[in-house]
Amino acid sequence: MTSKAFTGRASFMARILCLLILLNLLALDLSGAAARVRSISSDVGAGTGQYPAGPAAMCKDHPRIRKILLNLKPAIKDGPIGANPVPGNRLTKRDMVMQMLELGISLDPPADKQDAVKTPTDKNDTVNTPTNQQEAAETPANEEVPVLTQKDLSRVYKHKDEKVVYLTFDDGPTSSCTPLILDILAEENVKATFFLIGSQAKRYPGLVRRQYAEGHGIGNHSYTHAFKKIYSDTEYFMEELYRTEKLLQSILGTDKRFRLMRFPGGSYGERLAPFRERAKEGGFIYIDWNCQTGDAESSKPRTPEELIDRFMETAKGKNSLVVLMHDSPGKKTTVEALPAIIRYLKEEGYRFELLPGSRGT
Repeated sequence: MTSKAFTGRASFMARILCLLILLNLLALDLSGAAARVRSISSDVGAGTGQYPAGPAAMCKDHPRIRKILLNLKPAIKDGPIGANPVPGNRLTKRDMVMQMLELGISLDPPADKQDAVKTPTDKNDTVNTPTNQQEAAETPANEEVPVLTQKDLSRVYKHKDEKVVYLTFDDGPTSSCTPLILDILAEENVKATFFLIGSQAKRYPGLVRRQYAEGHGIGNHSYTHAFKKIYSDTEYFMEELYRTEKLLQSILGTDKRFRLMRFPGGSYGERLAPFRERAKEGGFIYIDWNCQTGDAESSKPRTPEELIDRFMETAKGKNSLVVLMHDSPGKKTTVEALPAIIRYLKEEGYRFELLPGSRGT
């Protein structure tokens, strides 16, 4: 074969090969996206790997994958979405959607005009969004949601004409207490706000996703809860808050900001004045409490009866209650006392609410 003939044949084969590759890419488009999404499942809780910020960052970098998820969301019929690159592992539409939900990836549409669709708003979400066409017309599309201020948050203590209670749990999540508390809240049909320690959230990302999926609030409670570290320097304190916020965004697959926080030990005293000011400068708002069960007042565990008595003592005569409890290890009696506390609040006519900002902003 002559050199010229060989070159012509090679060129023809190259064109055929390129065409086959193009067709193959088109055929594998959807399944390829699915495979890439599956590959991040180990990164969701740990916040490591190719996408350290979790699914939200992956979807942001690859908007085509986000569009695919949106198109699949209403699908109710099973059926292959294309040949999977991994032999013997074919995904259905339902498989893919369920995998996204398990990973905590938000299927909500992006805010741009091209992909925007009308979706219902969580009734417990504190972000104010238009609820009908008239309100939507009156709200400019590019208008930012008003920032929640410390003054706004302080109003939770000032209900006069109605009784309102905000149940809060600090220092979790933990495998021993948090699931039991969530079960009780679900049975009683009430919501609570959980102030999470970052290191615990990293250890139990599934519980964080469950809390948020069941409509509860999420607050920032530092990353280590180590007093000597976090209160040694204001900038180190802020690093822990930002680190925890980033972790929560990764676990929940959202870019919402979680700026509601509670100081470990409370924000009281002149010593913490610089920390309070720095937190406000950094865009955070903080809340303490005006009612408690006393489950952290003693190193010795208190009985359920003692916790209920302490709760009754600190709740007396108040229309607004921000109740401090804990779901940290060893708080078994808190779990045991919780149903009686909730029943008492219902009998007294209290309305259960989430703390403002606890669903992210």
